[in-house]
Formats: sequence, C-alpha cells, structure tokens
Amino acid sequence: MKNISFILIFVLLTLSGCQSATADGAFFHDYLVHPFSFLIHEIGTYLDGNFGLAIMIITLLIRIVLFPFMLKTYKAQQEMRGKMANLKPEMGEINKK
Repeated sequence: MKNISFILIFVLLTLSGCQSATADGAFFHDYLVHPFSFLIHEIGTYLDGNFGLAIMIITLLIRIVLFPFMLKTYKAQQEMRGKMANLKPEMGEINKK
C-alpha cells in the first residue's frame, strides 16, 4: 500500500506541473520542458532542421549523465544475486522442512 501511495503522490505532483506552456512559475515547465525544448530547438537548428537527430542527441546526453547511477544500481543487483545464490541451499532446506 505504501508503494501505491508513493506512486500516486509522484504522479499527482508531476501532472500538477503540466499547465499551459505560458504559465509563469510552473515548476515542471520551467525546469524540464523549457530547457529541453530550447536545447532541441537549438541543436535542430544547428543541424539544418533535423530535429529527430537533435532528440537523439539529447537522449544520448541524458543517458550519459545517468549512466553512473545505472551502473551503481546494476552492481548492487549483482551483489544481491550473489548473496541470494549463497543462501539458496539453506532456503531449500528450510522449504523442505
């Protein structure tokens, strides 16, 4: 139940920022939409109107920025898998009982 309430609150806060593009002081617009639309427009203009390639470049930049966090998560998952593999024989014995 706790996870569902967290997800609902997150969605509510995220969507509450989805106001009209002209809304002044809208957090979602000011800090996410406007910078990305500006970057896509500038890169697309630099690439002679190829906005598809501009979106791909922005996506690649975001993935590069987030890569250290994804790597940390991957390492933690691998570590947990190793621990679970060590506990598997004991868990099998407990399940038999």
